Amino acid sequence: MLFRSETPGVQSALFTDENTLISIHADFKTRVWRKNQPGVTSMPPALVRTHMESLHEDWAYDLEYEGKAHESTPLKTDALLYEPKSHRLVSRGQDQIIVWDATDLVPLKKFGPRCDKYRDYRNTATAGAIAITNDGKNVAASDDDGLIYLYELETGAEVGVFHEKVIVPIPQILGLPDATTIPATPTLPVNPNQAVIPPLPSISSQVASSSGAKMCWSIGFEPDGNFFYSTHRDGYIRKWNLAKKEMVEKTMVGNIGANVAVSPSGKMLASLVTPSDHGLMSFFQIDESFMDQSFEERVTVHSHNSTGKFSKDGKSFYHALADGRLQEWKITESGGVMPGKELLRLPGQIMDFQIAEDQEMIVIASISDKMPLSVWNLKSGRLLWQAPSGHVPVWRLQLMPDDRIATLGVDNILRTYIGRKKAE
Repeated sequence: MLFRSETPGVQSALFTDENTLISIHADFKTRVWRKNQPGVTSMPPALVRTHMESLHEDWAYDLEYEGKAHESTPLKTDALLYEPKSHRLVSRGQDQIIVWDATDLVPLKKFGPRCDKYRDYRNTATAGAIAITNDGKNVAASDDDGLIYLYELETGAEVGVFHEKVIVPIPQILGLPDATTIPATPTLPVNPNQAVIPPLPSISSQVASSSGAKMCWSIGFEPDGNFFYSTHRDGYIRKWNLAKKEMVEKTMVGNIGANVAVSPSGKMLASLVTPSDHGLMSFFQIDESFMDQSFEERVTVHSHNSTGKFSKDGKSFYHALADGRLQEWKITESGGVMPGKELLRLPGQIMDFQIAEDQEMIVIASISDKMPLSVWNLKSGRLLWQAPSGHVPVWRLQLMPDDRIATLGVDNILRTYIGRKKAE
């Protein structure tokens, strides 16, 4: 090898003469290289570094609005949703849930529980799970103990809570050896000077109680909106009936940090788990009996990142790895999973991504200060635009109509960007 550069990925390169090379890189910088004199082995430095805003005039975005979303850091803001019917943005922080008018970022409602516990996994644990129901009318959100509440989107009023019914034997509750020691109506002392103790009510040997499942990491609705899934710190995926507000079933996937995604067809569920030493993806086929574990496919991905989404057509699953790679997994006709190709790589961990309806454009949020917000061609892997230098790293993002992008930064600021051609 005569020459090797350690600079970010090259988009294109051109020799202007036998001693000069011009290269364009993924960090939007153009570099001019000159050949060293004979006998010199060190890498020649780039003589010119010019930052470019966009590789194409059709792909350029300008900051539109920004405003403080939640309490200042170090509190985390870790969720951003978009509801198209009412044109609302919903953000979730450790402090509360906020509903915004997506047009001009005016806050409309603030509600929901504060979430401070269980933020112990690499300091990026979720500030409570949240999802919007498919009809756009309600928000499902969890508290510190893993209980899931239902709120009206427009008013913020609590309209329900989802309980897991835990059957506890009565002897266990009272610390008795067995149920036969509990009389239905205990014998009371016959003493007129002693206070009368009322008889115990007639009870069965079992009672149902409500219990949180510890931290709730993620919530995902089925396409028909009648059921949803949640992942929890105790390692279970739970299926819930939205109308009855009851748990239908649960299954163990293990470890913490799981994210749940349901395919557009509603026939496959993906769970991304983050153990201490590697990452694990589990794919399940969904049938009437919840998840058919005989069709479970597990893939070790050696990544602590649990960000993943199905494609709009359900034929692919995209997983963002902690080293900045976006990996594709193909969904077979039989419901299996097979490795696809590496689509692109960023110089930092991907925290969130959204794919356009045409499945050609993808917008990526990263905690890297080198490329915190960027737009790519998903099919070619070509970088189209990135936020100007100095932009804060981004936790979450959403795509909106009229070529607009909404982001939540690590500074807890909500921002919107608009395509330059659309703004004109």
